[in-house]
Amino acid sequence: MSALQPPAFTAPYIDKLYCGGAAGPDAFDCYRLAAVASNETFNTHIDLYSDQVPDESRGRTVFREESAKLLDLRSNGGWREIAQPVVGDFILLRVGPHHCHCGLVVATAPRPVGAPPAGLMMHIHPGINVTNVEWHSSEWARRVVGFHRWSGGASDAR
Repeated sequence: MSALQPPAFTAPYIDKLYCGGAAGPDAFDCYRLAAVASNETFNTHIDLYSDQVPDESRGRTVFREESAKLLDLRSNGGWREIAQPVVGDFILLRVGPHHCHCGLVVATAPRPVGAPPAGLMMHIHPGINVTNVEWHSSEWARRVVGFHRWSGGASDAR
């Protein structure tokens, strides 16, 4: 059992269903879950890109490639890559060869100097309802691509 505990703000999202392009309140995809939770919790004004939904019906590889392109576009407009995440940052993950999955950092753990970051992410994935998991676990650690922080942009109303 992990010593990390998910914060209360994650509770309303837990066990919501996965649906590509969905932005709540009862279903989400990975990006829109992280964006909606960030917007509601941290008042970040991250664009949901509702007009850009990867087409899952065209096959798993095409879906992952399209998702990776969208996440790359988003990382260039108002996002900056960071080395040490804090609660509210996005975590970018690899699925196969594609950087096409993300989650929201909801807790971090102290680590020795030079050790990779550790913590909990809230995420959703096809076949996995919204959950909080340790990104440094054996299941996810090899998939971590990096962390990104929203710093505002065209979609930010601040």
